[in-house]
Amino acid sequence: MAKHNHEIGKMSVIWVVVLAIVLLGVIYGAYRLGLQKSTNLPPTISEKESQGEMVKPGGEIDVPEGELEESGVEESAIEVNFSKTGNLLDREEWILLYEEPGNPAIDVSLKFTPASRCDLGNGESACDTSQFENGSLVTVKGHREDKEVTVATLKLL
Repeated sequence: MAKHNHEIGKMSVIWVVVLAIVLLGVIYGAYRLGLQKSTNLPPTISEKESQGEMVKPGGEIDVPEGELEESGVEESAIEVNFSKTGNLLDREEWILLYEEPGNPAIDVSLKFTPASRCDLGNGESACDTSQFENGSLVTVKGHREDKEVTVATLKLL
């Protein structure tokens, strides 16, 4: 009889653990659904990959035409220590929202310089943030310091 009660106790513990996991999954799914509805974002795809004065208030880079090539500034001028795929969000400044295992909503501010290059589907060129679309899935490579990334390249996926 004691052995039977012990087996029932084990089964009860297993069911409690399974129910807790299912409940956490439902809560996480509701959180993701709420995030997508509130920001109008497509789901992020973390599996694909795991100075500011130069940007006008409207988001355009303030560089006279042809000056970038003449200045000798190249992409290699930005040391890359950050490479993530996520969604672009316009929150008074452009940010990248991405996820990592255990962290579903990480955001970093994006800083664009004359050396920043963007490929929005028409080949790589100087970044024009007025051409960005809120919620676009992109890969950003650049130099991260704290919560800010100086963009070397941004590619629309």
